[in-house]
Amino acid sequence: MSETLFLPDQPMDQARCIAVYESLREVMPPSVSKTTVRGEKLRDFFHDLDAVLLDGYGVLNIGADVVPGVEEMLAAAQGADVAVMVLTNGGSRPTRSAGAKYRSLGLSLDDRQVVSSRDALEDWLRHASPPGLTIGVADSFCTTPDLDRHHFVALTPDAPDRWTEVDVIAFFGAVNWDYRWQSALEDAVREGVRLLVANPDVAAPHPGAFSFEPGYWVASLTAIPRDQVRWFGKPYAPVFDLALQKLEEWTGRSNLKRERIAMVGDSLHTDILGGNAAGLKTVLVTDHGMFREGGVEAAMKTSGISPDVIVKTV
Repeated sequence: MSETLFLPDQPMDQARCIAVYESLREVMPPSVSKTTVRGEKLRDFFHDLDAVLLDGYGVLNIGADVVPGVEEMLAAAQGADVAVMVLTNGGSRPTRSAGAKYRSLGLSLDDRQVVSSRDALEDWLRHASPPGLTIGVADSFCTTPDLDRHHFVALTPDAPDRWTEVDVIAFFGAVNWDYRWQSALEDAVREGVRLLVANPDVAAPHPGAFSFEPGYWVASLTAIPRDQVRWFGKPYAPVFDLALQKLEEWTGRSNLKRERIAMVGDSLHTDILGGNAAGLKTVLVTDHGMFREGGVEAAMKTSGISPDVIVKTV
C-alpha cells in the first residue's frame, strides 16, 4: 500500500483513503475514547438530541441521488424539535449553492442551515487574517471569494510563476486537479508559500468510485512543515466552532449542550474524529458512503476512532 499511496493514476478505494488519513494523524485532533452503541436509523436516537449536524455526501445524498429516508428523517427531526444543520467539507462554491442543491433534490433546507468548510476559511479571512494578503485560488472550479480585505488571484498550471508570487494559496476544492496543478503546488510549497485548506477530505464517495479531494493532494506533499498549512474543515476546530455559532443563530438558543448535539457523518477521520474533539455526540452512518461495502470495524481498529453511535441509515 505504501508504494502506491500517492499515485493518483491508481484508483482510490476505502483502504487507500483510510491509509492517507492515517498519514495525516499527527496534524489532526487527538482521538477521544468512546463506547459505541448500534442501531438501525438516526431518527431512533432523536429523543436524546436537541440538534444534529449532518454531513452531506453519504448522509443526505450520493451524487444526484437522495439517500433513502432522508425526507422522513427531516420530518421526524421537526416533530421531535431537533434542530437540523448541514455541515459539509465542500468548499468550491458559496454555501448558498449548496442550499440550492439540497432544495433541488427536494429537501426543505434553508441556506442558513448549511455551513461549509469554505465558510470557515472565509470567516478567518474576514476577521483573523492579516489584512491585504494576495491570495492565490488553486481550484479552477472555485467561485472566488468576494472579500475586499484581500486581493485574490486565479492560479492555473499554465502560469506557474504566479504560484510563488502570492502570500498564501487557498485550496478550496480539486474538481479539475491533475499532475500539472500538483506540480505547480509542489513548487510553491518548496518556495515557502503557505496553504489554507478549506476542504481536508482525502476522498469523497460517488456512485461506483471515490474522488480525489484536497486532503489527498496536500498529504502527498513531501516534508511540508506543519505550520505551513492551516486547515479549516472537518475534523478541525474552525468549522465546528462556526457551525455551533450558526446553530445558535438559527435556533435562537445559546444554552444548547454539546453532548445533546450530534455530528452525523460517514467518515471516521473527518465527521467522527472532529465531532468527538468538539465535545459533540457522534453518529456514524454506514450504508451509503465510506463504509457502504463494509469495513467499519477494521477501520475503527486501525484508526482508534470510534463514534457514540453507529447506524445503518438515517
